[in-house]
Amino acid sequence: MQKGKIEGKREVAERMLRKGLDVSTVAELSDLSIEEVENIKKNLIH
Repeated sequence: MQKGKIEGKREVAERMLRKGLDVSTVAELSDLSIEEVENIKKNLIH
């Protein structure tokens, strides 16, 4: 169950990044670390 919650947070964070929100805002709203959000953002570029 916990794995599904984290994956859901990552999916929401990805959508927020695609909408143009900055990393720190996405981290705050998704409850993910800045490092994790930066990794998601890096993967969006590739």
